[in-house]
Amino acid sequence: MVRFGYFLSSEEHSPDAMVRQAKLAEQAGFEGLWISGHGSGDRVMLPYDPR
Repeated sequence: MVRFGYFLSSEEHSPDAMVRQAKLAEQAGFEGLWISGHGSGDRVMLPYDPR
């Protein structure tokens, strides 16, 4: 069975924009969502743990 997903790039879009895009992708029928693992460095994407 073929499944279609949507890719979001954290280097190119703000977190708010990615949430909007993810909601639109879900409404359009996409079954999966992938988000890149690196940010642009000008904002914190995940909690920081210095350990």
